Amino acid sequence: MKRNNWIIPIVSYILAGFSFFFGSYDPFWNFVNLDEELRTPLTIGISILILLVGHFINTLQVEEKLHSDVNELKMHMNQLPNLNSLRILPNGDEGVNYLSMRIREARFIRNTRIPVGSSVAYNTTYAKKYISETKKILKNKDVIFKDIIVKENIELANELIQISEKHQSKYQYKELHTYGKGFLNFMIIEDKFNISEVVFGWPTSETQGYREKCFISQDSELISLFITIFEELWNA
Repeated sequence: MKRNNWIIPIVSYILAGFSFFFGSYDPFWNFVNLDEELRTPLTIGISILILLVGHFINTLQVEEKLHSDVNELKMHMNQLPNLNSLRILPNGDEGVNYLSMRIREARFIRNTRIPVGSSVAYNTTYAKKYISETKKILKNKDVIFKDIIVKENIELANELIQISEKHQSKYQYKELHTYGKGFLNFMIIEDKFNISEVVFGWPTSETQGYREKCFISQDSELISLFITIFEELWNA
């Protein structure tokens, strides 16, 4: 509540106190020729009436402010992009940067980590940041992280397992032995606010893997599709 919203209640309290005090001033009641038995209830009644009027005015102010805030919130929400639409990042490196921030709130992660040869193994501007955040999130014992990898990432996966075991989180990986060029990597994130989204891009190409755009969506049907793909790969 803003400071000026306290003015009406404070004024009403002061007037009610003044009314109560003034009610004990006999010369005034004598002047208006009011019987003594009516003076006390009238004094209390006026004080209560002043308090009620002050409370009513203050309530109207609060409701008006709340209504204004709700309208402002609606206006901002209308300006937000449709969460069911695709948000497009200009390249895979920006996608890695986005994941570095997004996984900080993650509760359950399904990820594919399928490079083509060692030449594309995280040679990006935000690579170290992404790996660092991955290790950091595994220090949270409530996190579940499933990774589908290839042999080039075994060393990293084993390091993540050690971190997970030390901090009692749940990191698991499955190695994919056969895959072809053109595989599209993705990560499905469920965060601690029960919001799910899928981030996909990073095609298995030595020349285009990190140059291609990345896509982000919270569309439930699209997320369901990628979960199905992940589970098929995980159980293969």
